Amino acid sequence: MTKHTPGPWTVAPLGTIEFKGGFIGEAYDSNPGYYGEKCEALLVMENARLMAAAPEMLQLLQALTEFDSIRKAHAIKATLKLLEKFK
Repeated sequence: MTKHTPGPWTVAPLGTIEFKGGFIGEAYDSNPGYYGEKCEALLVMENARLMAAAPEMLQLLQALTEFDSIRKAHAIKATLKLLEKFK
């Protein structure tokens, strides 16, 4: 498995994704000017929130691939809780 920077990752102002030890990356609009400035800022922040959830999503997907039904049930509940962040 490929190594990754462990979570939690957080979203800072302007779509920057950070972790306890520093900078991960940043979200940006690939088509500036298309949606209008205010909408672009919202899209950037939504993309950044999704990117920041990557460590949690990886952990949940790994749990879902295990055969232990108790862990699967816990992972499904945690997945639904995580998805609530994006509503």
